[in-house]
Amino acid sequence: MSKMTVDLKVGKTLTIGAATVRLEQKSGQLARLVIVADDATPITPPKARREPASEARKSALHIEPGAHHG
Repeated sequence: MSKMTVDLKVGKTLTIGAATVRLEQKSGQLARLVIVADDATPITPPKARREPASEARKSALHIEPGAHHG
């Protein structure tokens, strides 16, 4: 198995065999990648990280910006 480290700027594309990976957006530690590969190439995203119960409750509560609750 080979290993390579690649630094990409937003909008740049990396080619891996017949597949391409483009860095579309980066914000903090989160990056959005666009992967283009033929249908025979399996693409497996990482499993979703489980949030602690307190964080899950916070994200479930949706408050519109500018809304006043009291």
